[in-house]
Amino acid sequence: MENLPFTDELQKRMRLLEEDNQRLREQLNIYKKIYDNLPEPYILLDENKKIVDANPAACTLFETNFETLMNSSITEFLSLTPPEVFEDQRMLIRENGMLEDEWLIRSKNGLVKHIEFFSLGNILPNIDLYILKDVTARKRLEFERFFHLQLFNNIFNQVIDGIVMFDEKGIIVNANPAFCQYLKKDKNELIGFPIQAVLAGDDSSRREEIGRILSKAPFIGEIQLKSGEEREVFEISTSPNVYNGLYMSILRDKTEKYEMENELYNIALKFRNVFHGALDGMILWKNGLKICDMNSAGKKILGLTDQDDIHKQLDWMFCRKGNKKDFFRNVFLELHQKGEKRFTMDIETADGKVRTLEMTSKRDIVDGIHLTVFRDITERMKMEEQLRKTETLNVVGELAAGIAHEIRNPMTSLKGFIQLLQNSISGYAMYFDIITAELNRIESIVNEFLVLARPRVLQFYKCDITRIMRETIDLLYGQAVLNNVQFRTHFAKNIPKIYCDPNRIKQVFINIIKNAIEVMKEGGFVTIEIKKEMRNTLVVAISDEGGGIGKEDLKRLGEPFYTTKERGTGLGLMVSYNIISEHKGKIMVESDLGKGTTFFIYLPILQKEELEE
Repeated sequence: MENLPFTDELQKRMRLLEEDNQRLREQLNIYKKIYDNLPEPYILLDENKKIVDANPAACTLFETNFETLMNSSITEFLSLTPPEVFEDQRMLIRENGMLEDEWLIRSKNGLVKHIEFFSLGNILPNIDLYILKDVTARKRLEFERFFHLQLFNNIFNQVIDGIVMFDEKGIIVNANPAFCQYLKKDKNELIGFPIQAVLAGDDSSRREEIGRILSKAPFIGEIQLKSGEEREVFEISTSPNVYNGLYMSILRDKTEKYEMENELYNIALKFRNVFHGALDGMILWKNGLKICDMNSAGKKILGLTDQDDIHKQLDWMFCRKGNKKDFFRNVFLELHQKGEKRFTMDIETADGKVRTLEMTSKRDIVDGIHLTVFRDITERMKMEEQLRKTETLNVVGELAAGIAHEIRNPMTSLKGFIQLLQNSISGYAMYFDIITAELNRIESIVNEFLVLARPRVLQFYKCDITRIMRETIDLLYGQAVLNNVQFRTHFAKNIPKIYCDPNRIKQVFINIIKNAIEVMKEGGFVTIEIKKEMRNTLVVAISDEGGGIGKEDLKRLGEPFYTTKERGTGLGLMVSYNIISEHKGKIMVESDLGKGTTFFIYLPILQKEELEE
């Protein structure tokens, strides 16, 4: 059966319709892909405010999935937007066909976002299209900018320093009240006014000043401004391009600062003059013995120099042998507790001399700063000690001369008669020996008295001190053996010779070593050490292993008739102290009860003329 023309035409039209449908489906897929991949959120709302469609970007904006969004009303997400406002927006969309406006929405996660939207009405029957844009970050930035601008304006107007803003031509665009007060002008008068016109000086100097101010680099310096006939100096700090190419200068009146600095300078100058002009030494220090400053008199007393670090020199000096840093710390601890402390002490200064200092410390003369005032009383103490010893020696000398005169004559007769009786009477030899020994002891004591009564003139020679010591040891070797005592010697190499009276020095060594032998009743070691200390001092140290000497007894060593031995007179040590003093030296004693005693004999390495003076 042949096809009818009508059938052919129908088939042809069906094929065309199928092709149009295929083309429409392809276009729809394209639009769907575009819709799904658009970065802007799209939603469709029906007349009941229900969300009927949304692209993935909208799901991201509302922070939920597509299914949840399709079952929601837009009013569930609106924040701070009353329903009547939303209705008014829908009426405008119906009237105008479109609308641009804003919402605040709250996402499913509770985050509030600021949304701008563009709406097209009836894009489908009773369906409106909303294109959304999240402007939260921009709105926040605008708010912060507004807030900062308000904050800047408040600071700008309230700060007590003058602030002026001007463009690259130097035309004033803003000024705070303080700057207006400097120039005694109203703000409206200054805006649009060239800053060069308020500078003092001639045209050349003003051009130079404005050139420095308008440079591309920050400028800090001083300028003069004129207010009528008056001129004032200001500190100025200028920063370029602080905002939209504008310059900003901050100015501060230096008048009060100059007056205050001048007053402080005069006060400081007076203090420095008093501090460094004082005859007594002064030290300013902090806790922990941190030295802040020392005056010239103090440096001279302690033998310090201006070139070196004072704190390092003092720290080194306090740590030296003979200077007890712990003593200082205990003193300053008591000072901290009581607020004031007075004391006297011996200290070896940086130049090797031993000085006696009288010190007074006061806590917190300024917050955290303490003051110590000290004076060198070495010579005064020597004079007082010399006067005391002179008076003692005068008394002892007069006593010695009288005793020697009264005792020697009868003693000579006694010795003669004892010798006669010893030769004529037998059987009493032991008693005669005892009497003779005691008479010899009396004669020895009388001879020591005579040394005090008639001091010898010293004869100085250049001598080897180690040789004198060896001769002394050889002389006392027999007595040491009898007392079960041994000698240990430590003599440093290259000990220089010194000017001294060798016989008198040997007498000192004999007195001290004999004492050391006699105090060790059970025997032991006498240790003798000779070395050079610093650049101009020899030290002879003689140590025993006896019972030691108490602190109170140590203070009285060298006094006549004071001794710790049962049969001693104390005159031997007194003579020894006197001899070493005549050699411009000193004797120091250290002792531990139950362990022993050490005598330190310090002898200066001086020229003969220096000793004789």
